[in-house]
Amino acid sequence: MDLTQAAVDAFMAAEKTVLAASPLVWERPSRTTVLWRAPVEVDSIQRGMITLYVNPTFARRWTFKLSLHRDEIYRLDVKPLVRHSNPPDRPEGCPSKVTASEHEHRWHEDLGLRCAYPLEGLSSANHRRILDLFCERANINFMPEYSDPVEGIQLEI
Repeated sequence: MDLTQAAVDAFMAAEKTVLAASPLVWERPSRTTVLWRAPVEVDSIQRGMITLYVNPTFARRWTFKLSLHRDEIYRLDVKPLVRHSNPPDRPEGCPSKVTASEHEHRWHEDLGLRCAYPLEGLSSANHRRILDLFCERANINFMPEYSDPVEGIQLEI
């Protein structure tokens, strides 16, 4: 599907729901990846997917993704020591560089998710707080019972 800015903007603005699957059941496909995903519905029709990734080998390395059909359109990252250089043809208001560990990627026509924007005041926020912010920014009613992604996982040294 070729996305348009209008389609992405309409989906982002729509009231979305992630139905309950209580509690979250996290998968561990590799030693550096813990993930959870679920369908996203608009008016009881599945339109996209939410995917949450955690790298348990780092204290704060999290990714929260929203897809429309199969295309990723919004992402919120917590990645220490990151440095993004946004493209020269970035939209107005998009900074040239982003060094904030907590940042979001917004979809722009012809650029996809190449543009990062810093998020302030989240340096001590836990995973649940960042998930809540992600859902708020993406207009998602998140109904599953939360469970910590790395609770009970033995970290390898």
